[in-house]
Amino acid sequence: AINTIYVQIDRQNIDARETITKFSEMLRYQLYECNVAKVSLDKEIAYIQNYVDIQKLRKSERHRVSFTHPSNTENIYLPPLLFIGFVENAFKFVSNDKNRDNYVLINMYFRENRLYFRVENTVLSNSALNNFSETGGIGLSNIKRRLELQFKDKHELNIESGKESFIINLQLEIE
Repeated sequence: AINTIYVQIDRQNIDARETITKFSEMLRYQLYECNVAKVSLDKEIAYIQNYVDIQKLRKSERHRVSFTHPSNTENIYLPPLLFIGFVENAFKFVSNDKNRDNYVLINMYFRENRLYFRVENTVLSNSALNNFSETGGIGLSNIKRRLELQFKDKHELNIESGKESFIINLQLEIE
């Protein structure tokens, strides 16, 4: 079905064709590669990159979006879809103010035997996220529970909910 849609899109509409291709890659990853306990970090990064690329097309020129990550991560294995909930929330709740910088900044890096993952996004000043770290949502609760089960005593999660930004800092001990 996705290939049919791809063919039906005008050849001049490069953005739409690229979006369908990225969406197809994301579905393929979810359906065929995430049914194991661990996947390579390279594949997780590619999945996140596809998601970010699709979201960039939806956002206006008022949004600054970046995703920085390490290279050569094919020998590192983690549970699948570990980070995407944080990324999805950042895009879901990012501000769209006309009079200030709006951004989603995603950064992943290694230091010694730890993987650091940070997501920061601006929020609307009257956003319900202002008290989000206390109340949380079901998605965030599920991620916390999953981290506790899969990285007990080997992770640190800090959530900062401010008036203008929301920040997730996650550290994972890599074996």
